Amino acid sequence: MTSPGPGTSLPAPANELLARPHRAIVEYQASSEPADRLHMRTRDNGPALDILFTAEDSIRARARVAPIT
Repeated sequence: MTSPGPGTSLPAPANELLARPHRAIVEYQASSEPADRLHMRTRDNGPALDILFTAEDSIRARARVAPIT
């Protein structure tokens, strides 16, 4: 993620990501094909952000982004 250009601002969660180091852990659960339409669903989980990558209503991968403590 890069900083926004002059005169722009990021939403609060993005500002938190830029404020200090974070770690992302990605777990692959099922393969996906180039023709799959992947969707990202996010869930705020306290200090962490959970991201689900789904296709055809099945979870293909999940990620958790959390501050390094």
